[in-house]
Amino acid sequence: MSAELDILKQMQKLILTKRQELEEIKDLDIAGFMEPADEVGGDYYDVLHTDGVATIGIGDVTGHGLESGILMVMTQAAVRTLQEMQESDPVRFLNILNRTIYKNVQRMNSDKNMTLTMLNYADRTISISGQHEETFVVRKGGKIQRIDTINLGFAIGLDENISELSAMF
Repeated sequence: MSAELDILKQMQKLILTKRQELEEIKDLDIAGFMEPADEVGGDYYDVLHTDGVATIGIGDVTGHGLESGILMVMTQAAVRTLQEMQESDPVRFLNILNRTIYKNVQRMNSDKNMTLTMLNYADRTISISGQHEETFVVRKGGKIQRIDTINLGFAIGLDENISELSAMF
């Protein structure tokens, strides 16, 4: 089992955003750091850039270990796919992502779920959706804006259908 966890930890590191990718995003200075726990965790951090849209995802799968790590990798792939498909409606984006993750959690016979905040930047405009902890935006000139995302959404993978709930936001 130790060898499997080492491989998964390595996989998590491999899919992290590279410095070169961050430097290609115009108008934004992005810095990120992720240090996994001693064993594999479900921390999610990613910056994707497609067709002028920068998508920053930050989240956390419940617990640690193999299941949490696998769910984090699945989430990264699903988010990348939705961005490549140019899904720009945040409610639809999170609904599709939630159903995908929920069905995988059920297939795994797991009780895992995750908090996830998605920040999109395009044409000098920021939009935030999802639920995690506070998001910090540092504006030009150094002004720091704290955004509490706890009431912006719902845990991903907990319920099969969040469309009615997310329509309220």
